[in-house]
Amino acid sequence: MDWMTLHPKLYQLLHPWHWLTYGQNAVAFGVFLPLIVSVVTIYVLIRTLKAVNAQAKASDRQAKAAEEQVAAARAASAVSDAQRRAAEQSAEAARTHSELVRHELLAKLRPVLAVDKEINPQMSGNWRFWIFNYGRGTALDIESTYRGRTNDRVGVSANVLGPGTKTIFDLNIERARSEGFQVLYRSEDGRRFATTVTLDGYNFQAKTFQIDEKGGWLADPELPR
Repeated sequence: MDWMTLHPKLYQLLHPWHWLTYGQNAVAFGVFLPLIVSVVTIYVLIRTLKAVNAQAKASDRQAKAAEEQVAAARAASAVSDAQRRAAEQSAEAARTHSELVRHELLAKLRPVLAVDKEINPQMSGNWRFWIFNYGRGTALDIESTYRGRTNDRVGVSANVLGPGTKTIFDLNIERARSEGFQVLYRSEDGRRFATTVTLDGYNFQAKTFQIDEKGGWLADPELPR
């Protein structure tokens, strides 16, 4: 008698690739693995962003220390103008580098949602509408509302979208033409964004920007020069 046949769970534990690659298990594993990779990547990006912010603060302290050193040196006439300029440029370079790294990390974590349409294959002559994430970060807490007085919600099929993914939303095209609508969402690092949309016939005209806690527009931070 084969002892393994009497203990199938033990057999699966000792032979994981047999059940991971079988039937629906393989499909589930194929969906689950990219999710794990995405979560790990986002965790690393956020940890790195925190480290860069800490480095930027250290650079500011270094710049202030250099300025104080230069001021003291001027008073004591202990350094030349060339040494003073070198100290100032070194501090400024460190600060600029930290800012550039921080901007790159913020770009990697930023979702950018847009809207699109296609002919509904199940209902000839009708449109099907999509929200698509073409940013580099995951969009969380997605919701959509018309921009009329009532701010009624637009039904969205999913409230989380990874980079390069899309979801269907239930848009009333006549209300969208007369009122416009917006899509609200946030990034993994806590920033909030909005995509506002108006329609000209069936053509979407969208603007995407960062917002504050009250929904007010925030300008994108400028890259250091």
